Amino acid sequence: MEYGKSKAATKEMLTHWAQIYGVQLTDLPKDTVEVYQEIKGAPNSTGSFGAVGTPINITQNYAAKDMKIQYYMDRNSLWHNSNFYCSNGKGGERDLSFGGKINQGTVWENGLNLAGTFNFLYRGRNIEDVTLNVTLYCKLSDAFMLQWQTENFNAIIKAYEEAYKKFLEEQARLDAEQKEKEAEAKISKELSTDTWSMMC
Repeated sequence: MEYGKSKAATKEMLTHWAQIYGVQLTDLPKDTVEVYQEIKGAPNSTGSFGAVGTPINITQNYAAKDMKIQYYMDRNSLWHNSNFYCSNGKGGERDLSFGGKINQGTVWENGLNLAGTFNFLYRGRNIEDVTLNVTLYCKLSDAFMLQWQTENFNAIIKAYEEAYKKFLEEQARLDAEQKEKEAEAKISKELSTDTWSMMC
């Protein structure tokens, strides 16, 4: 089987051809899952603090496509502004720095493709404490879907080849029967012609 053919085979196409050839497609897990992680920290720092990491395990066979970060943090010292940076899921950082006593809200990151374990990082300056509620919105991964498509495409091709072989066998049988009938008809015609000429 060629790579390109199975990749082009959509779920709808595979379902259509599976019904025609009587193939039971392997079950797919649900299309989407959410992975939630609460992260709490108390840097209690008027100065800078380095990156703090929290590993977030993404469900096997899924990839995170979007991330929602709900955050709450407050300043340690009112004399200085606070800086806060966290992972944006794309290898960079989201700046959530602020000048008031507290900072809270929700931000979204879209267009992600995270799989396996995602190490969520945050760092900052002049932060008393922080709470981050991270939700990853995941879909079945491209790699898993390609594997599923290939497996089911191959099953349909096998069923097609078996059906085609039976068709050729049936066609050969019908051709043989037709030739036999034609031969019998020819013999019958010759016999009736011979009988007729003897009678004349």
